[in-house]
Amino acid sequence: MQLKTITEELENQKEQKWDIYSVPIDNLQMNRYAGQVKISVLHPETKQVSSHPLTRPAHQQLAERLDIPWKYYERMLQEQTILLADNVDTWLTGDGERKFFIRGMGDNIRAVLSDRYRVIDHLDVLMCALNELQGKAEVENAHLSDMNLFLKFKCPDLKAHIRGVDDEIVGGILLANSETGHGAVSAKPRIFRVLCLNGMVMESLATRRIHLGSGGTSLDDDKVFLEIRSSIRGIFEQFGTVINQLKNTLMWW
Repeated sequence: MQLKTITEELENQKEQKWDIYSVPIDNLQMNRYAGQVKISVLHPETKQVSSHPLTRPAHQQLAERLDIPWKYYERMLQEQTILLADNVDTWLTGDGERKFFIRGMGDNIRAVLSDRYRVIDHLDVLMCALNELQGKAEVENAHLSDMNLFLKFKCPDLKAHIRGVDDEIVGGILLANSETGHGAVSAKPRIFRVLCLNGMVMESLATRRIHLGSGGTSLDDDKVFLEIRSSIRGIFEQFGTVINQLKNTLMWW
């Protein structure tokens, strides 16, 4: 996916996203509408009820949070939706102190998360990275799924030779994020061997920022994005360390 395409897609998704914060667990109920399983949500602030289908990852998160084995949950979802609703509703009652954070897009609930989850959206991460990498890197590839965003940057100025002038190494960055609780925002050094078109991620030098916090203030959010930019700068500074590691190992050759 090209940079323009993924930027347009993220801008389009931004208009479709919605969140419901601090939903008491007993404000949720599973129902069947024309054979389709949906979750009804009593909004804590507006006291309005809305009903939404769940994506498969959201179903998996709901099962996990209610301690219902996924294999059993999935079988009920496919074969016995009334039984599934009975099971889910049973475990959604009687624990009013527990709260969830519900993330949606369009009509769908796409994530059922802890109310301590901090929102770090894909578009913000992309813009933060592009601001830091302006003139230093190019987007080699991008992948967007229901659960994750992966951005592969190649940095033409980060070059070295390991075995000779014909065997060139180019540095880069793998940036990842999830808006749905399926991974931390992370920045990892990426090494590209021109000779054989291989790409390798250096996990030992990765930095990551988990999506946990107190709900997020502008100051907290600024700190998160400063950390992302600092991590990207650190990868440039560590390029020499990466090359030394490669010189001392035979795992690539």
